[in-house]
Amino acid sequence: MKGLQKGDPIALLVLYERHANKVWSYLIQRVPRDRVDDLFQDCFIKIVEKKDVWGNQPFVLWLYVLLRNIVIDYY
Repeated sequence: MKGLQKGDPIALLVLYERHANKVWSYLIQRVPRDRVDDLFQDCFIKIVEKKDVWGNQPFVLWLYVLLRNIVIDYY
């Protein structure tokens, strides 16, 4: 995440490769299947949009809070 904050173009790819399965699994258990693709994409868009909000806490914890908010906003 620090790389993303510094503008490293590869950083988002690294985050995606590390966490895509977690994001997909979280969403598939909580929203209708036909909405998972859109919300999955929204998650990574929000990671980029909110990169400056991340405050050096464990990234996975921050990611799950972000996902929880995406699901709440969906419903």
